[in-house]
Amino acid sequence: GERRDALAAIGITPVTAYTDSGYGGGGLLAGRRYYYAVTVIDRAENESNRSGLIDIVIPDNEAPPAPKPVSATYREGRGVDIVTGTSAAGDVKEMRVYRKEGAGKPVLISTVRTFPSVVRDDSVKILATYIYMVQAVDTAGNQGEFSETAPVTIRDNTPPAAVRQVSATLKGNAVEISWIRVAENDLAGYNVYRSSIPNGVYEKINGSPVKETVHTDASGKPGMFYRIKAVDTSGNESDWSVYTGVSEVK
Repeated sequence: GERRDALAAIGITPVTAYTDSGYGGGGLLAGRRYYYAVTVIDRAENESNRSGLIDIVIPDNEAPPAPKPVSATYREGRGVDIVTGTSAAGDVKEMRVYRKEGAGKPVLISTVRTFPSVVRDDSVKILATYIYMVQAVDTAGNQGEFSETAPVTIRDNTPPAAVRQVSATLKGNAVEISWIRVAENDLAGYNVYRSSIPNGVYEKINGSPVKETVHTDASGKPGMFYRIKAVDTSGNESDWSVYTGVSEVK
């Protein structure tokens, strides 16, 4: 007690605790291990032997920034290519790529450890719309915010099969055109085309796709020729059917 009071009287205050605020007060680096030892110095500045070492790892609780730039592109017949981008953090361990459809939850589809990387999603469904999300994860396991791509709609560019067995029959003052149904799951209907010469320019005579396999042309007459195209829900048209001329009912 007397020694402590004497030291205080001359401006020296012994301490039993110390706060390390880093070099220049800038703080310690997250994820780093630091070692400490304690010595005692007397008034003559004699320093004791060092105490045993203690060590501490500064927790890394800081999540990495969201990756950028990220993008997703549909490659017909191959799937969707997702570019992961990069994160500004220097301790990123991996990138996680998720896919979200509609209001559903994101589903993890790939994890990569080199970035930027291109991840291919070949399990997409025709006419579905997806959003892809990329997340950076650092060596401490901190998960960053998601970066989202623009929505990607999987287009259907495959046309239906061609229409077969087209016939055109004069019935009264109109022509009735009929054909065999095309078996397609995404069939929207049929477009009917007419020309005045067999190999001439054919003009479509219906508005929206014809749902049935028969169509009546109120302006039709002998000497007209008809061809049919099937059309699917994506607007793809089939190849031309073989043309047929108008025959009269006997």
